[in-house]
Amino acid sequence: MPVPEEPPQRPVASFQTIRPFGRTNSLADGGLGRTHDLHGRFCSKPFDNFEINPDGSVAVCCHAWVPQKIGNIAEQGLWEVWNSDIAQRIRASILDGSYRYCVAEECGAIQAGTLPKCAEVQDPRHRTYIDQQLTKLDEPPFLFNLGYDESCNLSCPSCRQGTVLHTQGPEYEKRARVQRTLVDTLLTEPHDHPMRLNITFSGDPLGSKLFRELLVNLDGRKFPRLEVTLQTNGVLFTREAWARLEKLHGNFRGIAVSVDAATPETYAYIRRGGNWNKLLENLRFMCELLAESRLRWVTLEYVVQHRNYRELPSAVEMARAFGASAVTLSLITDWGTHSPEEFAEHAIWKTSHPEFEQFLEVLRHPLLSDPLVRIGNLAPYREQALGNRTA
Repeated sequence: MPVPEEPPQRPVASFQTIRPFGRTNSLADGGLGRTHDLHGRFCSKPFDNFEINPDGSVAVCCHAWVPQKIGNIAEQGLWEVWNSDIAQRIRASILDGSYRYCVAEECGAIQAGTLPKCAEVQDPRHRTYIDQQLTKLDEPPFLFNLGYDESCNLSCPSCRQGTVLHTQGPEYEKRARVQRTLVDTLLTEPHDHPMRLNITFSGDPLGSKLFRELLVNLDGRKFPRLEVTLQTNGVLFTREAWARLEKLHGNFRGIAVSVDAATPETYAYIRRGGNWNKLLENLRFMCELLAESRLRWVTLEYVVQHRNYRELPSAVEMARAFGASAVTLSLITDWGTHSPEEFAEHAIWKTSHPEFEQFLEVLRHPLLSDPLVRIGNLAPYREQALGNRTA
């Protein structure tokens, strides 16, 4: 079956060009995020996750939450990376409760208080790690979070300064080598090892030539315990695109759609290059798949910022109307795509922001108590808004 049609060719920028300022702002700077006593709590990410970046470097969590890399799959074998010294030290920091490698103020699970108590963990594999205090793991990663290609059909200001499409040349070949290593190691010979591919945290799975080829060519029947999840802006997820992925239909678990708006005007600014009407059409289709149990979940994701915070109640109503599984919220992070002055305008979470009190007022809206809402690192802000927390 042919690869889905590529989006129009546009100028390619390097990540150094599109993220020129460096990441200097965090939720620890001028926000309400706080550290917590995490002794006796368990985070599974360092025991499950293998997140691959464009240069082949590997992390066990979002690098805003755990900046330390554990190795490089372009230079080392999978097992060497997975059980590297730093990987084991990060796991030890979970087991001893120090979480010393984590940026607690950024982490949605820490801020929302959703990390389980160690004593309550029931997953047999995780139970073994906790009970035996294991940091060197005999089992391969469960979640492969693929972010080695930043290619995308959009150029959202919170993510990049220009369009990125790698379709040929040295930068494309560098990313293609990483993909070939992954496929040769894990996705060539049939196996029944439980694993999940999440595509992608760096761009769009259908806006990337590499990821489209992976999704179209991968035969899920050879890997009966493989699960596939997509992180997408949704614009290219048409009925035709879904049909081209037929060899993976039995492996799909869910789709997280970056929406970031509840009106076409806000969408046009935040999701630069998107198509609001096409997004809505595709969301209806995704939720049809959900209703037919061909997907287990469809979540709508919102990066909360100055341009869209007033629309949060409408976002919940929108998710209800479509029949989505959840609305996932997270505060805008500085990825170096804005100057410090621009980011200060967007960072509605800063207590110094001139509309901070209006932000808290929106967070008092009863719709944000809907079970659909995953509050993430907005939790301390909503607590303050409701008067359940001291400043």
